[in-house]
Amino acid sequence: MPLVFVLNGYFRSGSTLLYKIIKLSNKEKAVFYEPLHNDLFFYLGNHKIGLVDRVHSTCLWDEYLLHGENFIDKLREEHPCINQIFPLNSKQVIDYIDIFHGLRAQVVLQPNRMHFVLEKVANYYSIPCVHIIRNPLDTYLDIINTYRKKRSKAIVFIADILRKFNLLPLKKAFAMDKGLEFIFKYFGKPSKWEDIIFKMRHWNDTFGIFLVNWTICNYIAIKQLEKCKGNLVIYEQLVNDPLGSFSYLEKISGLKFKKNFANMISKKFVGQYNQFLIKKMEKKIKEFQIEPEWNYVIESSGYRF
Repeated sequence: MPLVFVLNGYFRSGSTLLYKIIKLSNKEKAVFYEPLHNDLFFYLGNHKIGLVDRVHSTCLWDEYLLHGENFIDKLREEHPCINQIFPLNSKQVIDYIDIFHGLRAQVVLQPNRMHFVLEKVANYYSIPCVHIIRNPLDTYLDIINTYRKKRSKAIVFIADILRKFNLLPLKKAFAMDKGLEFIFKYFGKPSKWEDIIFKMRHWNDTFGIFLVNWTICNYIAIKQLEKCKGNLVIYEQLVNDPLGSFSYLEKISGLKFKKNFANMISKKFVGQYNQFLIKKMEKKIKEFQIEPEWNYVIESSGYRF
């Protein structure tokens, strides 16, 4: 049976929340979490069916194991981005997705790394696709908090002290450092990066590095949506009107979004930021010279600061 839907999004933007709702609402379908993850096979090798991820509070990898070792071996042979954070070669991605496409059940994929090939995939399989976006400041704070959750209280305590003196940046959280390298390699560096003083000041700049990642990944994804008649979903609209968002998603995806799962959506982590962080953000956008892409993403998503 064919691939029927792709749900993409930058990290900590609500894609896992929608993954859980889709999986619970469509039990007859094979719904796969993060098929383009660089460390997919590490997680599969350490997973047992029914094991709940402590950060996401759900079973993330069961679907892979349910399809057996031969299926996983085929994926391992064709995985398009084991050695880099995001895939760029659409043919390699399609060869990989063909393995999912050949399964007996209808397939839904929830990648967080398809920003740069979304158009090619959606058009090749003639399927609907969605990219979900979340306010950048809430996304950043969530990334930092999630990174802390994965570590013991003692390590977090020491790390917080070191961070105050910029001795322990969190640029490795959700591979932001690799994302920056990828973006600089394929999409160019700010001209200021050649200045040794600027580079020394910002090479450990977690917030600035995050903003480059968030801006460019969402910019490219939105541009891709325009070429494949894809749909942009705003996380805050999902939170504020879950039932209305469910109806919209059902219409564009052909999937079920059962109303009783609306209670899984919380407003708890919306609007966590303050004016100080907004001013800091505005400064970083200028420093890293990403104003055109930033303005386009902000206008497309309707965010106001």
